[in-house]
Amino acid sequence: MSSWFRKQNSPTVNQKQRLLSSLENGMIQASQQYKGYSKIGEVLHLQGPHISLKALSTAIGHLQRRHPVLRSRLQINREKTNSYFLEEDDTLQLRIREIPRKRADHMILWRQEWREREKETTVIGQGLAEFWLLQDPDDDNDDNSPREIVVICEHSVCDACSLSTVLDELLIALSDDNNNMFTSSLNWPETMEAAIQRSLSIFGKVTTLTRFILGAIYLRATNRRAIARIPVANVDFPLTDMPDHCHTETCYAVLNKEETQKLVEKCRQEGVTVTSAISTAILCSASMLVNCNEDQPTALHFYNVADTRRRYVPPIPNHDLSFHVSGMMPFIIPTEDISMSSEGMWQLAKAYGHHMKRCIDGGQILALGIIIGKIFKKLFGPPSFDELPTVSISSWGVLPFHEQYGRWKLIGMTPFLNMVRGLNPYITIQTVNGILTIMCVGNDPIIPLRVNIRLDKIASDPIFTDHLTLLKRSLNGIIKLLDDPIFGRLYSELLPTIHHKIKWLDLEPLSMERVLLAVDYPNLHELSLFNIERELAVRLFGESHLNRIFKNQITTLNITLAGNNIIVSTSDIMNIVCTHILTMFNNLICLKFHPYADIYVVREERLSFSLSEPPTFFSSSLMELHINVEDFTDCLYLLDGRFKQLHTFYVDVHWFPPPSPVIINKVGYLN
Repeated sequence: MSSWFRKQNSPTVNQKQRLLSSLENGMIQASQQYKGYSKIGEVLHLQGPHISLKALSTAIGHLQRRHPVLRSRLQINREKTNSYFLEEDDTLQLRIREIPRKRADHMILWRQEWREREKETTVIGQGLAEFWLLQDPDDDNDDNSPREIVVICEHSVCDACSLSTVLDELLIALSDDNNNMFTSSLNWPETMEAAIQRSLSIFGKVTTLTRFILGAIYLRATNRRAIARIPVANVDFPLTDMPDHCHTETCYAVLNKEETQKLVEKCRQEGVTVTSAISTAILCSASMLVNCNEDQPTALHFYNVADTRRRYVPPIPNHDLSFHVSGMMPFIIPTEDISMSSEGMWQLAKAYGHHMKRCIDGGQILALGIIIGKIFKKLFGPPSFDELPTVSISSWGVLPFHEQYGRWKLIGMTPFLNMVRGLNPYITIQTVNGILTIMCVGNDPIIPLRVNIRLDKIASDPIFTDHLTLLKRSLNGIIKLLDDPIFGRLYSELLPTIHHKIKWLDLEPLSMERVLLAVDYPNLHELSLFNIERELAVRLFGESHLNRIFKNQITTLNITLAGNNIIVSTSDIMNIVCTHILTMFNNLICLKFHPYADIYVVREERLSFSLSEPPTFFSSSLMELHINVEDFTDCLYLLDGRFKQLHTFYVDVHWFPPPSPVIINKVGYLN
């Protein structure tokens, strides 16, 4: 422990070399040992003229001239086990990959490439960053096409603030806006441990760390509940082998400029920060996903990652490419105390903000920064859920980008991480040019992608709620009712507050009638109904109390029929359901049966016209139909004129016998 208070030796061995700190060494070691774990990347989405490889290479060269880390090679320190250093080499050329793609793939191809390459580790003796350039060769002469520049860097030598600042400089160099910035080099960046050491006196270190340790002991003593966990999958490999079997899955929730500004103004009115508001939304969404057990009360533990740069005396500028990230004690709240009402959520946001202020004022960020290198070494032991929080959150704040760089417009920036050894969801919040993005990262299959999607989606919904999902899907895909405490809070607190905002509902059979009849939904236009039985469909679509919603409001209906273990198989189930739907829903524009690719549709749930009484339903409003049929003849019957507005048709055909010689056109009964 005495080492925490001793003056740190200078990390600079000589003018051309810099030793990594304890934390930086641990992060590099983890990246090397666990297939690139914790590597960080950012995608710059640009719109403008063709970017030549030479122009990008020249701009990167300017960055290397300015930042010693970018012109350094990673080397092993032979004098100390598991230790590394950076060695400057002015001849180093960072790797640049030029990846051709089609314009239609400009939002997805970089993700596919990252999926294939995320486990690549930095080669000893090479640079710690690489760049990708993605664009369509057919757009070389188009001055207004999408382009992507991707950077991937070892997290040990950068954080979100510094990496984003350097990418802002890259775009400045690319556009030739301010070449004076790159005429001279910055000094080697200071490590976090060294910056904390110089910012606190010996007495300050002792008191800050003592307060932190006593606070941690008190927190443990007064919070005896088990930590609430978001369910993880059962896997057939030991957790120690996660890097070999897992990959990172990431999903994003984005608020446009208008929505972001609306959120900022609302936060000002309520007296909370945007970080507190978004974190509270994530708290509420997590409370809907965790396992509930009345016999074992749980509490949500939310760990906040925090920037240390502005806590130093004097502060360290964001352009210093280095890692300055610490944290604070978790925010803890009993799971059942999460309120789903609008008023309750804003009160929770205030409590969350007060917790963060107490932690900051108590010096916890610098205190944890003193010992975080020691804590990080626990990563190299067997993975364990014991002390992990429910969710970890990092607010990257407002990042230093501009909307225009010479001939290129910055449309947005997308972050990504390698989390192949992560055991809990990791969430980041950032704002770029007025657009707020929430990133949710998980380790698939430990944390399945659909968990991240749901966590991310719900987190962005409470402020602008228009799509509410009142069901849960188990890890094997089975649709279930939400746990009673969660459903109770949603039903009694959330629905009365936001019912007028809801545009889309996802419901399952045990609760759908209760939910649909609970309140008015004046703006409800889309409905997804899962596991519908024939008897329920007949009753539901014939329910007089629901006539107003179904008959006039619903324009899109997604429906999944119950499995054979729930209903008695009947060959006319699809005929009955379709007839009732198209009779009831006068303004239906889009109808989708089994709209999810992971659901296998059995024969009894396919429409067939080879019945003693073939279907005679029709619609004068339907424009889009997704349906499953028995054979190709059934497909032709659906196109016989019964849907005169139909322009989009997705059909799954079970088999392809020779079609019937005559298909009778039914257009007559539409008059």
